[in-house]
Amino acid sequence: MPVAVRYAITTTLVLAIVWAKVTWSGGELQRDPFLIFIPVILGSGALLDRGNGFLATGLSTALVDYYMLPPIHSMAVTSGQDQAALALFFFTGVLISLIVEALHVGLVELATEHENARTAVKDLVRHKVRDVLCSAGHAFD
Repeated sequence: MPVAVRYAITTTLVLAIVWAKVTWSGGELQRDPFLIFIPVILGSGALLDRGNGFLATGLSTALVDYYMLPPIHSMAVTSGQDQAALALFFFTGVLISLIVEALHVGLVELATEHENARTAVKDLVRHKVRDVLCSAGHAFD
């Protein structure tokens, strides 16, 4: 899947959640607006591959700040508690994204090593079979 499509899917997921939370909250401030974005960060990073967890983290952080933390429709966060919560959410999202990225790298390396081992075993078997057949052919001479 092209990178642009993966980023568009991640952006759409985050925007849909923000829209749903803002629409269904009735304008009331929510105590923990961050929690619903954790599965999006994890899922985007795991299912849509590289960079999407970081995109979901950054976009979620900015949109939660703008639409869900007072003062609404401002990037300013006046409450120390909200600042701490926003920072914790951002760093948690980055940590999740880093872990998922490391797992992706490990998975790619494992697949490469598996293919290398498979090729080596095929070559070894082919060589041994050829040696056995050659030895058997010389036995009839």
